[in-house]
Amino acid sequence: MQYRVSAALVVASLFITVADASAQPATELTLPRALELARDNAPRLMVMRARVAASRSGIDAAAVMRTNPEVGLRAGPRIAADGVVAEGEVELMQPVRLGRARHARVDVAQLAVREAEASLRDQERVVLRDMARTFAELLYWQRRLALAEENLVILTEVAEVARRRHDVGEAGGLERSVAALARSGAESEVALLRASQADAQSRLKLYAGMAPNHVLDASGELDAIVPLRRDAASHVRADAAAADAAMQTEQAHQRLARTARVPRLSVGAAVGREESATIARGIVQVTLPFFDRGQGELAVASAALELAGVQRRAVGAHIASESFAARERAELLQQARQRFEEEGMLHAEDAEQIATASYRAGAIGVSELLTVRRELLAVRHEFVNLRLQAALARIDVWSNEQDLIDNPSRLHTDRRER
Repeated sequence: MQYRVSAALVVASLFITVADASAQPATELTLPRALELARDNAPRLMVMRARVAASRSGIDAAAVMRTNPEVGLRAGPRIAADGVVAEGEVELMQPVRLGRARHARVDVAQLAVREAEASLRDQERVVLRDMARTFAELLYWQRRLALAEENLVILTEVAEVARRRHDVGEAGGLERSVAALARSGAESEVALLRASQADAQSRLKLYAGMAPNHVLDASGELDAIVPLRRDAASHVRADAAAADAAMQTEQAHQRLARTARVPRLSVGAAVGREESATIARGIVQVTLPFFDRGQGELAVASAALELAGVQRRAVGAHIASESFAARERAELLQQARQRFEEEGMLHAEDAEQIATASYRAGAIGVSELLTVRRELLAVRHEFVNLRLQAALARIDVWSNEQDLIDNPSRLHTDRRER
């Protein structure tokens, strides 16, 4: 009676879970649609876009003339033998920056925007790669959960058969207890897999900008994600472009620092009264770069350029290593998946059906049946995991070759779940 009640509770819990999930219609999310949502709503990308917009304001700030007119007033008494005479002079001066300093500032600001845009594109590549990987992981957990629920249904039936055989004296209490224990383990596995699926869904909803309580399911197949191309694409990856833009920005800082070597010119005019006469004068002042020639700013910019060059070479080496390793790993995993499917999964379905039928006919005991079930389930888990790892490797290859950004619709082909 105890095991009959437990089986009823398992079936009831499954129906309750399905009813709760159906209370709010689930959104069927494909990979191309998930990538579009991530591109538009991912928090990291929204922050980066705000930084790009903020950097564009620097262009307007750099274009403003930095020197303002200066007005001076000089006045005082002239004391002479015949008395005191008040005299005064008004002076207007306008500093003029030579050496194209304003153009250099605008270049620095424009290159800073270009660097921010390249960083945004690289962050977009990373976010879309992470979204694609999370999507693949969700497909994996959905498939694992389906296998676990199928296993739970079968083990519940096995436990019921063991109970009936015990009741009629065909089996001992050990067989009934082992079957019930196997069913309890299957229940625990279902609960753990649901938690893992919920975690993947939460991460996917964060990338997509969805509400935490939004119900969704990933629609697609692991084997259909990102077909692996034979030849590698030739391109400049976004992080390399960002490193190039950083070097160009520091070169512009160098040019700006060198403008301090040009003398500073000020022109103006003065009008005053002297001995009852009005006097007008033109004024030219030159500030010579004798002590401060921008050498400090130039040293800082040169050091920053050297650092940017080192970083660019490091990024290039990292990209070359990462791209080669990702493609090699993807090809090896793809071959392993194909071999596993052709050699390891060929007889799995037949073995399961034969073992279940033999147990129902009494040809084998529950221990033998559970041993076969564990082996078959382990084989299926290994196959699903191999498919996941192959999909993740293909995603990394496509991310390195920029196609996740340029051609998101090509990330998924129409294939049936195996």
